[in-house]
Amino acid sequence: MEEQEVLKMLNELMGEIKKTRTDLSSEISQTRADLSTEISLTRADLLGEISTIKSEVDSNRILLEEVQKQIKTVAEGVTSLREQTAQQFETLTHYVNEKTSILEKVIRNDVDEAKHIKGILGEHEVSIRHLKSKSL
Repeated sequence: MEEQEVLKMLNELMGEIKKTRTDLSSEISQTRADLSTEISLTRADLLGEISTIKSEVDSNRILLEEVQKQIKTVAEGVTSLREQTAQQFETLTHYVNEKTSILEKVIRNDVDEAKHIKGILGEHEVSIRHLKSKSL
């Protein structure tokens, strides 16, 4: 009789093991399905974020190219302005030097004429004194 009880207990144990195995198999299948769904959702989210990032990078690239073009345009403008300013400064310097030279010549002539006139006035003064002294 003891053998039958052991067999009965073994059969019961075997049934519990099978039930536990079935339960575990079911839980594993459910966990796999949940993980698969979670992975798919995560992957979809990541792909969406990657797409958004790529779009933003493309937008930033376009903005950067526009800014670079604007900087190049400004640099060309500044270079052109600098060249024009240098040319105008050179022209103005030449003009001022030319006028200064003319003024120097005029002043020298005026000084020479003033000396000449002063000499003539001196002669006239002497002549006037001489005439005054004769008439008195």
